[in-house]
Amino acid sequence: MKSIHIISYLFITLLLASGCNQQAPEEQHNEAAEEARHTEELVRLSPAQANALELKVGPIEQQQLTSSIATTGYLEVPPQNFARVTAYVGGNVSQIEVIEGDRVKKGQPLAYLEHPDLVQMQMNYAEAASQLQFLEQEYERQKRLFEAKVGSGQQYQQTLANVKGQRARVEGLRQQLNMIGINPSAVLAGNVSRKVAVVSPISGFVKEVEVALGQYVPAQEDMFEVVNNEHVHVDLMVFEQDVQKVREGQLVQFQVGNKPDTTYTAKVFAVGKAFEDNPKAVHVHADIQGDAHNMIPGIYVRGHILTGESTVAALPEEAIVQEGTQSYIFLKVEAPAEHHEEEATASAAAVDETKMFYFTPVEVITGERAMGMVAITPAKPLPQGAEVAKNAAYYLLAEMQKGKAEHAH
Repeated sequence: MKSIHIISYLFITLLLASGCNQQAPEEQHNEAAEEARHTEELVRLSPAQANALELKVGPIEQQQLTSSIATTGYLEVPPQNFARVTAYVGGNVSQIEVIEGDRVKKGQPLAYLEHPDLVQMQMNYAEAASQLQFLEQEYERQKRLFEAKVGSGQQYQQTLANVKGQRARVEGLRQQLNMIGINPSAVLAGNVSRKVAVVSPISGFVKEVEVALGQYVPAQEDMFEVVNNEHVHVDLMVFEQDVQKVREGQLVQFQVGNKPDTTYTAKVFAVGKAFEDNPKAVHVHADIQGDAHNMIPGIYVRGHILTGESTVAALPEEAIVQEGTQSYIFLKVEAPAEHHEEEATASAAAVDETKMFYFTPVEVITGERAMGMVAITPAKPLPQGAEVAKNAAYYLLAEMQKGKAEHAH
């Protein structure tokens, strides 16, 4: 009986041992898979690679970031600083005194026009003035006769009306000559001019010359464009959803199309009260801070209106990489155990080469962006004193993906 119990005990022991031996391979497989996954997400850089990348490693620091609205627009000038120069009368261009880019003063001749009609205007004025002089003399004679009760009252009234009408005509012709730049007194003295000057109504520089020598220019047709850029400002378009964030006094940081590497500053002085259609946006005007004399109206600009400040954890843009819809940074970690064993067996001459950098990706949620910095919130808490790669994130991602591909093979 005792022998039967001993045999049963041995049989149960063998079954249990067999069960343990069957489970071990599965556990070993899970551990191997976990180790493989961890190894795939590890990026290994040598000191030479780190130096070539100018790799920067350090803790995530608190930064004061300014929230902003991205916008585009153009350099513009106030309406009173821009002029389209036309002639008051038609004529043929006999002289052009300026070229594009020339600085001019208010009242400076830009071109001269000649035409028979100009001569006729002066003749009409001289004749009208002479006729007025005759009518005034006749009026004085009729007045004396009327006062002496020997003249007709009707005749007296008629000469008075003729004088008033002629005076108005003479004054009108005189004003016309003044407008086109001809001195009426000189005309009455017998000095009839064959040409008239087209002058600049403002000081500034010549933006466009739209006429040629000999060309006939009708009255009110554009001949020149003159711009005074002393008060050039930034005219930006802000979309409907961002308008409530913009107010006077906010700063704008912007770049102009011909100097994309230089950042300028402006201050908002006016926010439009009506929406433009297609797209629905309002104009925001900002005064440029500093010297703006070399800025040319009409140039395209892009910039950011700074709307607020906050202190947040932030990293440079080059420390963050996006893969699909998720963003990652790279956390510096200790070398895995197998790499320590490799280092232990390395020769003394190769010690520097074995001081490798190891990184693993960490998911983050990005926030405000300003001046090349991005606010971040790690999806999971990081270890105390954690250090991360502050640049070369896309290179590290490429190295990690390369490692995964090699492991798959």
